[in-house]
Formats: sequence, C-alpha cells, structure tokens
Amino acid sequence: MYDTGGAIDEEEARMESMAQTLVRGGFTMNLILLVTVPLLVFGVLHVILARKWSFIVTLILFALPPLLGAAGYAHGATMVEQALQGADPAHRDEMAAVGYTEAKLPLYFGLGAGAVGLVPLVIGEARRRSRS
Repeated sequence: MYDTGGAIDEEEARMESMAQTLVRGGFTMNLILLVTVPLLVFGVLHVILARKWSFIVTLILFALPPLLGAAGYAHGATMVEQALQGADPAHRDEMAAVGYTEAKLPLYFGLGAGAVGLVPLVIGEARRRSRS
C-alpha cells in the first residue's frame, strides 16, 4: 500500500468525530442541519438578488438554527436533571459535567449555523440598501 503519511487516518478520525458529535447532540442537531441548508441557499439568493422578500425569508431562516439549538439545550438539560435525580451522589458531579456539556452541543451548533447564515444576510442587505 501507499504511505499517505497518516493524512487519511486523520481525516477519517475527524469525520468520525463530527458524526459522533451529531449523534451525541441528539435529534435537534439533525433539525438544525436540515434548516441550515435552505438558510444558505436563500442567503446566497439574497446576495445575488438583494430583494426585500429574499431578506425576509433569509432572516426567518437565520433565526431558526439558534432557536432550535436553544430548544435542544433545554431538552438536554431536562434529561440531565432527570438522570441526576436517580444518580449515585458520589458520581453526580461528574455526570452533571458530562451531561451539561453534551446538552450544550445543539446550542453551540445552532449558534454556529446562524452565524454562518448571517454573512450572506448582511452582504445581501448591504447590496440592497446601496441600490436604493
């Protein structure tokens, strides 16, 4: 076989890590991913067309990933609280730390997806306002 210098192994490990993060974040992560695709499509469309309707649609789509992320965090935090009620007191702090870290994954993912969508929103709106 060819020596790739470990580049393929690192790439496979990175992809597996991203997939595991999506699984650990729960179903909300899939919803955020699903909403991010039209956000980017309409964001690019807003950059190209720079119309009021494309701004409104992109703005609505821009708000969805952070809102879904907040809902995912709330759900995850509730699950952690329920798990901690029946937990062994000796392990409660460790379980809480791990649980709340995983509960925050959808929130961070939603905020990141929203931030990515903000870029075409701002560029398209700057173009639209400069034409008026």
